Amino acid sequence: MAHQGSDSRPSVSPTSRAAAGVACWHAPCLSEQRPARLGAPTHALRPLVTASTPFPNDPSLPALGVIRAVGLARAIPSLGLPDDPIELILRSYKPAARATFEARAGDRRFAVKAYASDAIPEAELYGAFHGAGLAGDSGPRVPPLLAFERSLHVMVIGWLEGPTASELVKRGEGRRAGELAASWVRRIAALPVTLGPPRGAADILVRMRKCAANLRAADPVLGAAAGVVAGLLALTEPKPRLRPVQSGLGALVDAVRERGRGWVAGLRASDPAMRFAAAALPPAPTRTRAKESAPGLVHGTLYARHVIDLGDGPGVIDWQQFGQGPVEFDAGTFLATVWRIGRKDARLEPEAARTEEAFLAGTAGLLNAQAVAWYRAAMLLRLADKYGRRGGAELVDAHALLSEAVRQTGAAG
Repeated sequence: MAHQGSDSRPSVSPTSRAAAGVACWHAPCLSEQRPARLGAPTHALRPLVTASTPFPNDPSLPALGVIRAVGLARAIPSLGLPDDPIELILRSYKPAARATFEARAGDRRFAVKAYASDAIPEAELYGAFHGAGLAGDSGPRVPPLLAFERSLHVMVIGWLEGPTASELVKRGEGRRAGELAASWVRRIAALPVTLGPPRGAADILVRMRKCAANLRAADPVLGAAAGVVAGLLALTEPKPRLRPVQSGLGALVDAVRERGRGWVAGLRASDPAMRFAAAALPPAPTRTRAKESAPGLVHGTLYARHVIDLGDGPGVIDWQQFGQGPVEFDAGTFLATVWRIGRKDARLEPEAARTEEAFLAGTAGLLNAQAVAWYRAAMLLRLADKYGRRGGAELVDAHALLSEAVRQTGAAG
């Protein structure tokens, strides 16, 4: 984790702003004052933590209680921190799951990530990045792993400084944002790292059904439309590369898919609740399915705010959802979040379009366009779930996201 600019430090995750069912904290400053050593430490001399906003009191994150009780330096001695004041700034917090702090100790700056569950897989990934030369001081890179305390489920990583791709788009540098993301995708596609769970279409479809159910509970109309999108995603699921397909079974699946597409198209005239989604379908179903790239390391949440401009190349933060999947997964995710930037502010639509253009130019020959559209549609549905459950004015945004998701499923096949 690392960086950034004003809209995501170091990872302003989707949980960094209030969302349905998720409480979030953004502490202006958590200052830890540590007394000078006067002999053998006693309870009375333990460092105190004072905060202008509440320090999370979350028993699910064991590191938080220890840091509060003895201070960061003693909680993670391998950092070698001096007995100087240490400033902790809470950057993102998801109760019972994780918390991220920006830490400042003298001229040192780093991120402290506390988890409720085992952080070993992510720590191992950072080790693999180091071995591959992606944790250095130049070129495409990730934050270096500085310390890891297994028993506390906490790790400390370096801080990458620079504007995020999201910020670049907002200040008129969309082409640069697209080029950086393309550079990263090309680099990671060639990385022989096999760590992480599956992150392919099958995993996505399970999530999409949950998203549709969430929206159905929040708003019947949006829920019905989300069900259409989830159904289209199931019908247009990309073919995994290297998986053998029997011609007879393949023909049967294609026939079922086309009948399903025809049924959904019929909703134009039959169901007002889903008409806006069905209206985005192409007039006739296509007859080919996407064939995605072979599985490789994917970020899992390659949002525009997770890509950082380091001057000499891209930096990428927030690897909690990494796994093994096609490169189109990350590409579709990035493009969906860029589209969202343009949708949120109409003045940024041209810049978002330039970002997409630069990204696609930079990844030419690497990606299957249909598979990218499929994963893009899936991320749009996921974003619609996030905003739709908030209610109010956010329902309009969710509506637009679902309409674009349907359009992308048409491009997916």
